[in-house]
Amino acid sequence: MDQNEKKRGEELFPEQTYVGNVWGWKISFLSLAFILFFCGLVYYKHKYGGGLEEIRPIFEEPKPAQKTSDTLKVD
Repeated sequence: MDQNEKKRGEELFPEQTYVGNVWGWKISFLSLAFILFFCGLVYYKHKYGGGLEEIRPIFEEPKPAQKTSDTLKVD
């Protein structure tokens, strides 16, 4: 920001002061706690959880269609 822009800003808003980023560090620490919680949860599941469970399909696998002869005749 050059001097002209700074002077122009002071002329437009003479009594306004910058208060800073109010939520910046609070959100950063909250995000850190969130990440550490889930890292701990993954570690706990890895260390004390049972082995991997067998993956079961959610839907039944479709059966292949039976082979039939084509009934469409083209002359």
